[in-house]
Amino acid sequence: ILDKARSVLREADELIALAGQAEMCTELRLGTIYTALVALLPAAIDRLSAAHPELHFHIRSAVSSELFDAILRGELDAAVCLHPPFALPKTIGWQLLREERLVALVPRELAECEVHQLLRTQPFIRYERKHWGGQQVERYLRQAGIVPQERMELGHLAAIADMVGRRLGVALVPDTGLPADCAARVVKRPLPEATPTRRLGLLWLRPSPHEQAIRLLGTALQDATQTVAPPPVP
Repeated sequence: ILDKARSVLREADELIALAGQAEMCTELRLGTIYTALVALLPAAIDRLSAAHPELHFHIRSAVSSELFDAILRGELDAAVCLHPPFALPKTIGWQLLREERLVALVPRELAECEVHQLLRTQPFIRYERKHWGGQQVERYLRQAGIVPQERMELGHLAAIADMVGRRLGVALVPDTGLPADCAARVVKRPLPEATPTRRLGLLWLRPSPHEQAIRLLGTALQDATQTVAPPPVP
């Protein structure tokens, strides 16, 4: 019954969208992964709110897989998340914001050591496997034949960088940039083997009665991405 009710509501929203394309919604239910919530959304919403003060946002933070499911259920209008590890259905809209390769995070004292050797011998701080980015880390380790000496598993990239900066281990993470207080203590190292990129973007279910607001948000996010893009790995 709930699935059918959601379908009926979604179809009603689609009819409203077709009838009132010129009108913009006043509230957007937005999902986001934590890294985008900290690094991208404040600047994007600040810019968008200045131009459209009538817009309001209800923001939920979760991992990408949970946000994707919430979009499909109609619980969110849009989400800033990772592209899933499968082809998107035609009913899903997608705008790429940034591509991020895996890098090794190591304490500055170990910056000159060979990366794979560090990943094999040093305590390993793992990016949580329930994240799509964490699953990408696991695929790389298996591809390279590395069995790490795991010390802990964390879901926040800033916390992982802080742990590495305290010389508690090394990590393998997407290149999202380092927190300012970690930059002097942590070095990003490129990996010897090529890796697929982690694709961060804006995702929504279409057709949507909020299409105009979502497009404006996409433009603001793209501008914010250019401003806070991480520096290249040396």
